Amino acid sequence: MSSSPKVYFITGVNRGIGFQIVKQLSEANPENIIIGTARDPSKATELQSLASSNPNIHILKLDVASEESIAALDAQLAPIAPNGIDTFISNAAISDSYHPVLETPKSNWYAHYNTNVIGQIEVSKVLYPYLLKKETRQLIYCSSLVG
Repeated sequence: MSSSPKVYFITGVNRGIGFQIVKQLSEANPENIIIGTARDPSKATELQSLASSNPNIHILKLDVASEESIAALDAQLAPIAPNGIDTFISNAAISDSYHPVLETPKSNWYAHYNTNVIGQIEVSKVLYPYLLKKETRQLIYCSSLVG
């Protein structure tokens, strides 16, 4: 027996953990509304394929490191989740520093902090009014050894 349907918003669903979360939530209850984001949805071919066979999956364009992209999020989200979001899973992140700490360029530290910290906070600000509409609201922030 499936649980009552929920609205999920997950960032960084192009591949890996984010993709699997979308897949499993969609299959767990076909009435769930799954809203997933990718920096460039047109390049997310496996995700597009999954969404085409699961009408409860919606893919939005979002780059958590871009102020403009975050500012455009509400306009994309409003028609899909007018009654709110039950669960926000903040999964988008980067990990592109393959240097010892003392040799890592300053720009890498800034890029990581902007994407993995500031970007998550800014997306949360946009989603906050949607989360307030639901008694079941949850915020889940993913991390890793690099994070």
